[in-house]
Amino acid sequence: MILCCFLNLGKWTMRNRHDSLIFFSFMVLLLLAGCETAPVKPSIPADPQAAHAAHMFEQERYEAAADLYLDLANRTTGDARALYLLLAADSLIHDGQLDKADAILRQIDGTTLLPRHQFRRTLIQADLALKRHLPEEALRLLSAVPGHSSRDEKTRFHSMRAAAHKELQDSIAYVQELIALDKLLSTDEEQLLVQTDILSVLTRTTPETLKEQLAPADNITQGWLELARLLRDFPNAPEEIIAPYREWRDLYPDHPAVPGLLTSYYSHQQQMAPIEIHQIAVLLPAKGPYATPAKAIRDGLMSAWYSDTSENRPKVKFYDSSNSDQIWPLLNRVADEGADIVIGPLSKQAVLQLARAGGLPLPVLALNQVNTDSIPPQNLYQFSLSPEDQARQVAVWAAYQGYREPAMLYPSSRLGKRMATAFMETWRQLGGGSLRSQSYDPGSRDFSTPVAQLVRSRQRKAQLEELKAAKEKNVPYTLPPRGMDFIFAIGNKQQMRQIHPMLQFH
Repeated sequence: MILCCFLNLGKWTMRNRHDSLIFFSFMVLLLLAGCETAPVKPSIPADPQAAHAAHMFEQERYEAAADLYLDLANRTTGDARALYLLLAADSLIHDGQLDKADAILRQIDGTTLLPRHQFRRTLIQADLALKRHLPEEALRLLSAVPGHSSRDEKTRFHSMRAAAHKELQDSIAYVQELIALDKLLSTDEEQLLVQTDILSVLTRTTPETLKEQLAPADNITQGWLELARLLRDFPNAPEEIIAPYREWRDLYPDHPAVPGLLTSYYSHQQQMAPIEIHQIAVLLPAKGPYATPAKAIRDGLMSAWYSDTSENRPKVKFYDSSNSDQIWPLLNRVADEGADIVIGPLSKQAVLQLARAGGLPLPVLALNQVNTDSIPPQNLYQFSLSPEDQARQVAVWAAYQGYREPAMLYPSSRLGKRMATAFMETWRQLGGGSLRSQSYDPGSRDFSTPVAQLVRSRQRKAQLEELKAAKEKNVPYTLPPRGMDFIFAIGNKQQMRQIHPMLQFH
């Protein structure tokens, strides 16, 4: 189990039930997926293997599709090769293999791509940025839609821009993209989901903010604003809004609001209402490949639970989810036994089964992340625990906190190097400059040398000598800044017990 140490950060604790509810709601806001759209179906050369790869993709066998596309790329040249590499990268992104997808994208020579495929490359690069929680980078890539773009490409463009603005918590820009996206959708079912979200955002935003930031440039936007005003006047009275809604419809006869929108909106509001949490069910495997990280998660949860001394702390019950095929009977069982929310499952196979469901009996915070072409249940929240994702999130956090000169200490193992690479790449994509890094031998019992090498360079030693000499001569001397304001240290529990005090000492 890899632990990440952030120097000078306080530890997380659950102080009381109210804080627990806030934390859960905050995680929900962070983890809610943006509008997912199916990947754009490419126009690919007529090849039986290409058709088979496309079929594998539609069957959500993304890794198999990627292997077939890579094989085709190795047997072709020019634009065809570049296109197959794009399709392989897109498949791997959907499979969650982000680093491998990134490596493939870097192989593509943009000059060999036809104009219509260059925009496809941009869409896939933006999707990768979103999956890495880099919304600014995604928006930089998605600056404009080329005139030759297909309807599917425009749909994906606005869907990803909406997801980026949502992650940045820019509600006005988010709703503007949803309105643009809604105009491109072809079915009432798709529109119902997007339009419900439009109204939910508009009714949660103050009229003053809407007036200042969302000028009604067209009749459709004006119609949405008026409908949101009606819903604010009748927040819990779906029966009383029927007559005013008919008057609104007469005023906006060509508005795209679909049948069933009011029912969907009020149902959504009920689902989003705060819930009282009295019992939490935790689904973790007791055996199999996920057993070791599951034990670490269990220990962390129980540590947080014991640190909460309030009288109303929720009850926590653990259930064995080793058999992914039995996840549905297990979920129904915990619901019958009185659980209010579920944490877990951990395996991707189990999470995938829940993601493909039409609905879940209670909110689920899954401890893994999967990609599907279908829209997951609204009360399924996916949280990736991959070490690389953790490293990327640390880089994003550090950038948002205003740090400018980070340093990193990491084990020279394969996993340590992957985490270090993920952190460094994300830091640079966020506009950060160079950073100081130092590896250490994870098999060693003494980490004093690499720690000293990280925080005390030769130049620093010379500065300390100058300080010592100045003190002896009673001469004023100001020690220059160290040249780093944040240290990201990676290691397991035993390693961090030794490293953390050393970092504080230096």
